[in-house]
Amino acid sequence: MSNSYQHSHRDQSDKQHNKGEDSQSTSPSLLSWIFTSIRNLYRIGLLTPKGIFCVIRSIYKHGENLMVLLEFASHVAPNRNTLNQKYSYQQSYELALSLAAYLNEKLQMGRYAKASSHSGHKANVALLCANHSSSVLVLFAAARTGADITLLNTDMSHDQIEQIIQQQAYDMLICDDEFVSIVSKLSALKLETAPIVVSTKELNQFLIANLEKVKHDTQRGRTKRKNNGHKLARQSSGKINVLTGGTSGRVKFAKREPSPLAMLMPFLALLNKVELAKYHSVYIAVPFYHGYGLSALIISVLLSARIFLSDKFNSAEASHLIYHHQIETLILVPTMLKRLLDEDTLKQRKYDQLSSIEAKDATHNLTLYHSTFCSVKRIISGGAKLDANLATQTLAHTGDTLFNLYGTSESGFGVMATPADLHRYPDSVGKTIKGVRLKVLPIEANSSTANQTRSADDAIGVLSLGTAWSMDNNAITHTAENISETNYISTGDLVSCNVEGYLFLKGRADDMIVSGGENVYPLDIENALRQHTHIGQVAVIAIDHNEFGKRLVAFVGLVDSNVFSRNSESITALQLMQWLKPKLARYQMPQQIVLMDELPITKTGKVSHAKLKEWFYSESIR
Repeated sequence: MSNSYQHSHRDQSDKQHNKGEDSQSTSPSLLSWIFTSIRNLYRIGLLTPKGIFCVIRSIYKHGENLMVLLEFASHVAPNRNTLNQKYSYQQSYELALSLAAYLNEKLQMGRYAKASSHSGHKANVALLCANHSSSVLVLFAAARTGADITLLNTDMSHDQIEQIIQQQAYDMLICDDEFVSIVSKLSALKLETAPIVVSTKELNQFLIANLEKVKHDTQRGRTKRKNNGHKLARQSSGKINVLTGGTSGRVKFAKREPSPLAMLMPFLALLNKVELAKYHSVYIAVPFYHGYGLSALIISVLLSARIFLSDKFNSAEASHLIYHHQIETLILVPTMLKRLLDEDTLKQRKYDQLSSIEAKDATHNLTLYHSTFCSVKRIISGGAKLDANLATQTLAHTGDTLFNLYGTSESGFGVMATPADLHRYPDSVGKTIKGVRLKVLPIEANSSTANQTRSADDAIGVLSLGTAWSMDNNAITHTAENISETNYISTGDLVSCNVEGYLFLKGRADDMIVSGGENVYPLDIENALRQHTHIGQVAVIAIDHNEFGKRLVAFVGLVDSNVFSRNSESITALQLMQWLKPKLARYQMPQQIVLMDELPITKTGKVSHAKLKEWFYSESIR
């Protein structure tokens, strides 16, 4: 590709985006956006005199850390129950303070005390917990100590976890009981890297014991708890690290330093576009160790919402939880959304069958069918690509409730599609929110195929986002000329952008292969396969090949026939291949289609490409 194309492609992207920003700065829409932002911030209590005073006092008392948000929520809605109705916000705040003092005392007894006395470094704390009330409180408590916090993926193998613990030398590991044995093994080997362990059993015992004290103090009126977290010195928040690479298996850290000002723009986007301030209950199905789940938790606390959690997602249990508590907002990934819709469809079908039979029996009281989504006003999908068919199905089933968020652990949230956007372009991830800059770089700038013939679609490139809330505000992205620019983070995703500014995902840059001199994108093949009525799950990945270097293999999970009224007959891989041929170019066709009962899914709802490759290679050896 010539340098002239590289220059023009990047410059055109910048000019289009900058033009949009300039027009926004002088248009009435900006004034409307500012007015709406002020109104919504006032509605949630942040811009009220009481709210401003509360935040300032809390920062003076605790320092700039997550505990400020929890104390703010305890002032706005002290008696509102949260965390699966287990505690009120006032109780949650008091318990988190007591827990912070407890953790700090333990840290002072370990090796961190010696290191901090000499170098003044922050404690290094890791959380290895599923979503439950104890893990939420301990997250805020750990932040109050000023520690750097790493949220570890509970879906990793014990060997992976052990390796990370040894490499990172954490001062403390707060973990679910099933992981305690990992640290016990390191301690038995007398390794200096073995951290202090706080299990969820120990946490729960502490919380049960202290809850009675909190209730007693609350009954006697709000009293200052001088013997708990208030005695801790003010602490600025440490970094919060999340792990990425759950689907590929390549684990890496994405580090963030929480900043209220930096997070203001994405927060306002959710307030203004999604109108989250109107709703007071939220179900967070996404794990907190994922950046998406962590952000959802923090924002839900700031909104003092009734928060509902589940340590493992089960569609039947989630459906019951949502209906029973009349939950208004759902935070989930597309896989979870699909399973909830299927669950609702199955319940309705069973009711229709029973009603037709039992209507003849007047003495029998038929249980009424209640839709899972009858109380749901907002569905926020993120963390993985939202399939166009699923978007259309959701809008038809639930009304205009669906919002699709796009971002990465490194760059943060920066692109949104509203229900109106999804009606027009169901396959789009939407447009950038205010405060986000974007670049779409030529593929060859980010690929080893620089000398290959490029795709006929010149609009496809690698997306880079520039935000103030990325994992590193001084991050460097290499452009086509290898010139460094600040504040841009490459997402690694291939996108196209239409004249209206809508972005369309085309897959991962490192998944693209060259076949017959043409760039081939696995996502195009996945989208074609999803049109088949028998296919429920699909993933197309590149597999190493001795002769051709790479070849594409499609893994397909067939739909559960119980969800639908029709009787699904079995179908073969050969039949699928024949069905697919007219829909794709010859060079796009996968070399093989593998039928599976169900594709392996990570806890964040993505298909695990690493497990698929591991399975494929193991089967090839046999």
